[in-house]
Amino acid sequence: MNNKVQFLKRSCKGGNILSGILFVIGAVATVSILVFLWISRSRTENVVYSFIKNSHLAEDLNEPVTEVNIDFGNPSAAPFLAGGFSDRIETSEDGNTRWAVGRDSELLFNINQVSDKTAYLRCIPFYYEDMLPQILTIALNAQFITDIELDTDWLEYTIPLQASWLKPGENVMSFSYALATVPAEISGAEDTRALSVNFAYLRIKDAAVRKSVVVQRWTIADQTENVLAINQNEALNYYIEIPPRAHMRFDFGVLPEALARLHDVTYRVAVQLDDDSPPKEIVSMALQDETLTSTWQPHDADLTDFAGRLVRISFDVSTKSGRGLESTPWAGWGEPRLVVDKKSDSERPNRKETVSQQTLAQNFNIIVLFLDGLRADHTSHLGYFRPTTGNIDAFARESVYFGQAVSAANRELPAHVSFFTGLFPYSHGIRTAADLKNQANLSNWISVLRAKNESLTAAAFVDEIELESYYKAIGFKTYRTQIVGTATNPEATAAMPSEPASSEATDSATIQTQVNPPLNRFLESLKAASGWLTAHANERFFMVYQTGFLRPPFTPPPPYGQMFDPEYYEDSDRLLGYQIDEKTLQKVYNGELKLLEPDIKHMQALYDGKLRFLDVRIGELLKQINRLKLAENTIVVLTSGHGLQLGEHALAGTLGRTLYDEEIHVPMIMYFPKPFNLRSRAVNYQVRLVDVFPTVMARLGMPLDYPISGLDLLPLLQGESMDLPAISESISPALITYRTNDWKLIGQVSGRWAVRPALYNLRLDAAERNDYIRKRPVFAGYLAQNIASRLSFPDKYF
Repeated sequence: MNNKVQFLKRSCKGGNILSGILFVIGAVATVSILVFLWISRSRTENVVYSFIKNSHLAEDLNEPVTEVNIDFGNPSAAPFLAGGFSDRIETSEDGNTRWAVGRDSELLFNINQVSDKTAYLRCIPFYYEDMLPQILTIALNAQFITDIELDTDWLEYTIPLQASWLKPGENVMSFSYALATVPAEISGAEDTRALSVNFAYLRIKDAAVRKSVVVQRWTIADQTENVLAINQNEALNYYIEIPPRAHMRFDFGVLPEALARLHDVTYRVAVQLDDDSPPKEIVSMALQDETLTSTWQPHDADLTDFAGRLVRISFDVSTKSGRGLESTPWAGWGEPRLVVDKKSDSERPNRKETVSQQTLAQNFNIIVLFLDGLRADHTSHLGYFRPTTGNIDAFARESVYFGQAVSAANRELPAHVSFFTGLFPYSHGIRTAADLKNQANLSNWISVLRAKNESLTAAAFVDEIELESYYKAIGFKTYRTQIVGTATNPEATAAMPSEPASSEATDSATIQTQVNPPLNRFLESLKAASGWLTAHANERFFMVYQTGFLRPPFTPPPPYGQMFDPEYYEDSDRLLGYQIDEKTLQKVYNGELKLLEPDIKHMQALYDGKLRFLDVRIGELLKQINRLKLAENTIVVLTSGHGLQLGEHALAGTLGRTLYDEEIHVPMIMYFPKPFNLRSRAVNYQVRLVDVFPTVMARLGMPLDYPISGLDLLPLLQGESMDLPAISESISPALITYRTNDWKLIGQVSGRWAVRPALYNLRLDAAERNDYIRKRPVFAGYLAQNIASRLSFPDKYF
């Protein structure tokens, strides 16, 4: 077997790790602000973003887009690959590459200035001894360009492109292959893809293009700095997440040899939140004749108004004179960077909390209520049109509640582990029960609390056996109702409080005791939690109550089954009854049963009826907390590990299959007793469930001294602005998402990489129906690379 076959064996291996050099470059390009904050915490000036180091991510604003650079082995190429390419990134003798699979593939690229160009394509065909030549057919916008007989070694092919074949905006380049071969059929390899050609890069260039941004080192007044230099009357932009309390700092600089030809030079920096809002100038500095001196002039621009937002920062420079300087960078920004001053946190007003940190851990309890399956958009206090959550709403009005809370996963176990460790799943690595052996070295709520209070009593009432195993492993005494009507521990049989319940709750419990197992399990576990709470009210405790009652089947007890959709049953042809069980939902999922719009609305009504009943019962537990006077010394968190699909994306009653907001946008309510001096409020900035752990620990006088994904939300609790990017994962299928307040990128995960993403504008399209990937491919590429960097460095906790 010759060298080409050996190459084939190496390049077909899945899950290859990129070279260390490219990893470092990728990390520098997209590394999270949070990591830099942690690394730089000992410095007076915390540099959280360097425009110099990330200059290759800058986009020209005014300069026509005339060049195309697609590196197939970079995750940021994924938005440009429209079909026919492998999900996997390979490591080959020529670096990082990607295979074309099948007989056809195509890619997208954008230009806005049409002219004659030249394409440079580096590739190598699939090859084995005595194989026929691979013929590569290239078309541009359905116009045949050329046939190329590919050499059996890596080569760069030069392809002239006529202006008439191109068009302003999106262009489609198509590849067809004479041969597509499955390696396993030839060499015995395990790879079952029909491979055609392995691509390294595509470069489309125009000889007339001049580069509008360069990075240089300038010496002015004996001081040398790295400079972001820009051509006259041109501009460039960066997409950046702005951290809280950030400033942009840089030095204005003009090359001494250009001073004689200049006057009235104006530097501008603008920030734009999205495409539809006007840019806001944060710097407009006019250097007139008397100020055009051979010195660096420092400047500081406050960006706190944009904290937590993913924004576009634009740079440009102009002058009324400067003839002969048009094609040469002569003005620039010295060491432009985003910084956060170390002293700003401790000196900020209103940061003082009134509770003595000496006794916090010993004096306050914690209760966490996990109502898994509860969707944020079906709760009344967040604007739902039906009265589904009256008791939860009342609790929210006494607390801080968040309108944009995002779970780290769409299934219970990884979501709960993220909540209790403050880590995203790619960092903690626990996605299934088989991974639980890896949790031993992960710090969590209990390990931190017991370091201060060894006598802390901890109990968890859970529905799922995987959750029972996890909570038991981290130090909770666990209770799980296994058989209808029977609890796993005698202590769990204590009765609910004897105060009069609502007629809704009393009637439904009596009717359904023997005929609705999910209902029985819910009532028994809630009764067990209530009894435990009464028995331990005078101790220092941490109690978790988790229920999956809202998950299918949708079988609300009477009268809740007909409460929100009574007209449905007047039509005898309707497919569904008063209940929807798993068998019906499985038929829908398999395509054996198609639900029409009235059926989907009815399913949602049954879910809402079930939620209304759950709200009544949870309301009883919340009243018990008040009656036992625990509200005076107990922090209470109410949330959900995930939501579920109710027909919005052609999925009925499912969970764990998508990363649309139906499955990861959850309610989050945090109640703090009066001594913490945190008043009730609604917060609409995006937060993550991983933020709850550091937030509560900091309030208890135990700020975490090690890096995690989550952040202390104190600024939001005190009415300030703060917004954080959220990462969420799905196991099957393997998906990952990067979500901001305004944008959301969803992609598949192959090995350690996110590819083939879809991009949604949440502000304009909350239902996630319109994919913006072709309209914003460069922006999507930036987000895709951001995800890839996180997956490549899971120990960085950003």
